Amino acid sequence: MKTPYSLLTALALGVATIASTHAQQSGVADPNHNTPTPPWVLPLPENIQWKITVQTDKKEPLKEPTPASAFQIQEIRSTKVGTIKRDVFVYQDGSSEEYWYIDNLLLSPVARGSEEIAIETVGIGDSTQICDASHSRGFQGIGWITGKDYKNSETYQSVKCDHYSRSFEAWIDSKTKLPVAYKVDGKVFVYTFEDPPSYLSML
Repeated sequence: MKTPYSLLTALALGVATIASTHAQQSGVADPNHNTPTPPWVLPLPENIQWKITVQTDKKEPLKEPTPASAFQIQEIRSTKVGTIKRDVFVYQDGSSEEYWYIDNLLLSPVARGSEEIAIETVGIGDSTQICDASHSRGFQGIGWITGKDYKNSETYQSVKCDHYSRSFEAWIDSKTKLPVAYKVDGKVFVYTFEDPPSYLSML
């Protein structure tokens, strides 16, 4: 189903009404920290707002810039109120796109820069197992975490964290269980949490 992209915000809020009336810092291991217990990550709260900034891992060799680099993600702004979640992807060329999750529906552009949107059903487990900056009904980049992935305790971004690792990595605040950062393919995605939002803030 395709709908003019200019109607995205109005359609998203309409469906919702019907449905619900840092610079990178190397980790320092802490040998005295106890192994974490479930939940490994805090379940997504009812109202929450965060920003993810994308940084290059200083340990990885820099790649030569290409024309496609302008389309790389620079920042992700996420807002969740009730059963509605909006992700705004900001690219290095200054353009942006919006993705809306409303219960089990995803409203997204048909293609990058398109003025049409696609509406599809998204299962609870969908878009959560891949560690990248792609779209998720929950926190991006950390849906793969299990107790078996725990590596050690580290201070990362000045926060005491539980460090998880596979072929990618994630750091979770040991106290709040909120994500601090995750790393994949030489990119570090750093979380910053902001004041709880309201429905009006999503307009």
